[in-house]
Amino acid sequence: RKAGNEALRLYENAGRIISKDSVSFADFLDEWLENDCAIELMPTTIANYKKTIENLLKPKLGHYRLKSLTREILQAFITDVFDLGYSHNSIVSIKGVITKSLNYAEDHKYIAYSPAVRLKIPKTKKPKVPTRSAPHYFIKPEIMQKVFERFPERNPSHIPLKLGYECGLRLGEVFG
Repeated sequence: RKAGNEALRLYENAGRIISKDSVSFADFLDEWLENDCAIELMPTTIANYKKTIENLLKPKLGHYRLKSLTREILQAFITDVFDLGYSHNSIVSIKGVITKSLNYAEDHKYIAYSPAVRLKIPKTKKPKVPTRSAPHYFIKPEIMQKVFERFPERNPSHIPLKLGYECGLRLGEVFG
């Protein structure tokens, strides 16, 4: 009978656990950063998570109660971020913060299940604002010829310059 009542309660509340139902998503994210992230993540990762939370998640989703978040709300948020011109890597990172935090909420019985399951990042859709990218700078062959004249084959700088120019290697890759 007790199990049946519990199943009925979960059914009637759409699978959400009643306790801790008044916590907002913004307050929960602060608790998650303090209690989970601080234990196992590096300081730079935590700083990046905080930046994502303060700049995106709290302003757009922080006013929702944790138990009120649905997959539809989260998917609409991901699509909105995509439309703002964020890069694919940025969106993957944002989605990761949402998924990890809501998995923590599920594990600690704030919610019965995570609504972040199977969120999709748009792939074929065109964003409303084009994705920002830095322009590529190319060195003209005439200028590179002058550089190689200044640093001929016997010069210690010749090989790193040649590798960088001919193979497209970055500075750290050349000297690594």
